[in-house]
Amino acid sequence: MDRIERIARWSRRLRGVLFVVALVLPLAHVAFWVWMGALPQSLVARALPGSVVLPLPVGARALGGMVALLPVAAAVYGLLVLQRLFGLYAQGMIFTPQNVACFRQLATALLWWAGLGFLQTPLLSMALSLHLPAGHRVIELALTTPDVTALLLGLVLRVAVWVMEEGCELHTDHSLTI
Repeated sequence: MDRIERIARWSRRLRGVLFVVALVLPLAHVAFWVWMGALPQSLVARALPGSVVLPLPVGARALGGMVALLPVAAAVYGLLVLQRLFGLYAQGMIFTPQNVACFRQLATALLWWAGLGFLQTPLLSMALSLHLPAGHRVIELALTTPDVTALLLGLVLRVAVWVMEEGCELHTDHSLTI
């Protein structure tokens, strides 16, 4: 089996996995916020800003779930872009402008994920403390390792896209040379 066939076979498999993850991720997120009260408080506390007082009223959970869905949306967008990219690979399309566009969109998804991840903590802490009396409401800030990692990967991928654009042009020029 040649390399292109192997790439195509694994790309079809990965495409299916990415589709399932893109479906399950938001569903698991919603399930967490809906059934938060039935989960062990130690598990719930790890997923929330440090100042949150448990248990949370339904309205606070609904608002918090919507706020926390923002970075999940960016992640799902990135997964769908990856699914499209592996679809191209499954068709044997390796050095094409469509591939470069997928990588550009993936870089954008990572940058959005980093930005929304950074905004999530202050918005979430505010949303989950709105039901508390004045003087007990909180706004927290946090810069987490996943936020910094997504930011750096997005920036690196953005530069890699420029390199890929050059490579794509060279590939096109080479294929047109007799």
